[in-house]
Amino acid sequence: MDLAAPQALPHGGGSAQVNVLVIAVLAVIGFAVYVGFGTGFDNRRYVSEAMVEAVPLKDSVLAFRRNQGRWPGPADAATFKVDKSRLKRARSIVYDPVKRAVVITMDEHVYAGKSFEFFGDEREGAPVWGCRRNDLDAKYLPASCR
Repeated sequence: MDLAAPQALPHGGGSAQVNVLVIAVLAVIGFAVYVGFGTGFDNRRYVSEAMVEAVPLKDSVLAFRRNQGRWPGPADAATFKVDKSRLKRARSIVYDPVKRAVVITMDEHVYAGKSFEFFGDEREGAPVWGCRRNDLDAKYLPASCR
């Protein structure tokens, strides 16, 4: 047996089979990475979209606070409503005067019925919003809410 001379495969068939196998393995790995990372991204995107759905209510509550010099109380809460027909990602968005918070309850399968909230706070005499995750897993929230 001559070790110095490499033996060629007939018709180059082995090389083509290896190339096809490598491409197939890379495709499977690529799909697994896409599914793994894509799902988390989609869930965070849905939460972000629900946050955007809450902006009109947050703005109304904040305008009330600025104009009245106080946060809306229980007697005022009924005036702060969100039309449920406009919601795509949230099941509900309500103002809770006791917690002084806009509570967003999600409506997607991964976090259906779970909520997070923006709570009214004061910093140096100015009203601002903070974020609490309640029972929604922190990994679905933007970094500013974790």
